[in-house]
Amino acid sequence: MESFKVFSDQENLNVSFSNKVMSLIECTQYPYHIPYEDLTLNHKIIRDADMMQAFEYNWIHQSTLGLASESNIPVVDFMAKQRVFLENVSYYTNTAINFKNERWNKVMHEFRILEMSIKG
Repeated sequence: MESFKVFSDQENLNVSFSNKVMSLIECTQYPYHIPYEDLTLNHKIIRDADMMQAFEYNWIHQSTLGLASESNIPVVDFMAKQRVFLENVSYYTNTAINFKNERWNKVMHEFRILEMSIKG
């Protein structure tokens, strides 16, 4: 969010517009600070978009291995946390819910393969 503030100032963006963008960025910060009841449709869409990374072809590298490295946590320790996180992700729009329903088994199959290969 700090990077966007700098960008907004440098680009001389309208304050109202800048605040709306910062609200969208803020709603994706995990753990979530904005409760479900306070989410606008735009918040729901951007949260869903943020979480759709689990359905990308390189999601294991980006989401699991990347976050473990970024968090400075050994991958083997990060795996259990990542599983709990993935199993508890909520989607808010019908499009994202349908997307998850169609692809969830494949994602979890890939995750189990990763778990087994890391555990040895």
